[in-house]
Amino acid sequence: MSRRIASQELAEAYDQWLEVQRDLAAAMCGHEPLDQPGIWAEGYRHLIRLMASASLMYVEMDDPLNPCFYRDTDELRKLTLDNPDNHYLRARVSAGHTYRLSGRLGSSIYHGLTIERSHIAPGGHAVLVQVELEDFVRAADRRFELWLGGEPRASCWLALPPDTHSIFLRQTFADPARRELAELRIERLGMAEYRPASVDVQARRIREAAAFARWWGERALAIGRGFSGIRNALHSRGRGNRDPGGDRLIDYFGGGWELEPDDALLVTLRANSPFRYWGFQLANYWAESLDYRFLNVSVNSHQAVANADGSWTLVLAHEDPGVPNWLTVAGHRQGVMTLRWLKARDEPGRPAVERVRRVDVRARMRSMAVP
Repeated sequence: MSRRIASQELAEAYDQWLEVQRDLAAAMCGHEPLDQPGIWAEGYRHLIRLMASASLMYVEMDDPLNPCFYRDTDELRKLTLDNPDNHYLRARVSAGHTYRLSGRLGSSIYHGLTIERSHIAPGGHAVLVQVELEDFVRAADRRFELWLGGEPRASCWLALPPDTHSIFLRQTFADPARRELAELRIERLGMAEYRPASVDVQARRIREAAAFARWWGERALAIGRGFSGIRNALHSRGRGNRDPGGDRLIDYFGGGWELEPDDALLVTLRANSPFRYWGFQLANYWAESLDYRFLNVSVNSHQAVANADGSWTLVLAHEDPGVPNWLTVAGHRQGVMTLRWLKARDEPGRPAVERVRRVDVRARMRSMAVP
């Protein structure tokens, strides 16, 4: 391959990378959120973060010969309604290879591992296999071993379907302040092999990163607009219409909130069957979780104060009304909210949502016998 052809191939791929950013910015500007300068500032930041995630996933970490776990979603790179209670890890793998995953589980109440198809594969992103790492623990100190791909083994083995792209791990922490992360190691069996990226490989990676950014960006904008349109309510797609790329043990509710400075929103949840965890969070118009590093913008079933009847009432408001379970909307008049139920036996019912005056919140909470 001549220098000119190589430069042209890479330049064309990079042009696609730039074109996606322009197209997503134009699509974002076609939205009509409430007139808040901060929403637009967060929108452009969202696009920059998305491109950083795309580069990480499809350029930097695209090496199934030398896999390692990395965080594709964290406190700064937010991929659409990320759960503040979760620690997300991903590793690039490929069918045709054999991998050994080992380590020791931490304090997470859930270690959900999925084998996934690529976000940009024909047929779309999908979970191909789902397990819990707890099922593979073989020692009192919570150490485990799991083989992926290759010849079948009698136990602790999962096949890698032909269209496997990566494995993804959710660690859910009931008390994020006291999280003990799992110790994890993934290795490919066989001779160590490192290949510097060739021109065609690097060009492919850039094109795939651009394709992922376009797919995810359009999806995020659609979710943000759709949920924001469900004003002061929470809806669910139901178990029969779950996202094929989502966790099959989680029931999701999504919606939007719209509050003036003197308003508050009361969200009341009731469990209708045994469950492992629920988590509720606030996000901005672009479906990015609000900055949970510094603000109380999420709460879960292990943290919330219950009502006398066992239900929970969460309070969304601009200022603290002096009651339990208050979540700040962080200066936003409009945004997105989502609720997750993990491992609920029965499909959860829809939460009750009521908009009230902030000055009336204390009286309403006292009537529910909240301490």
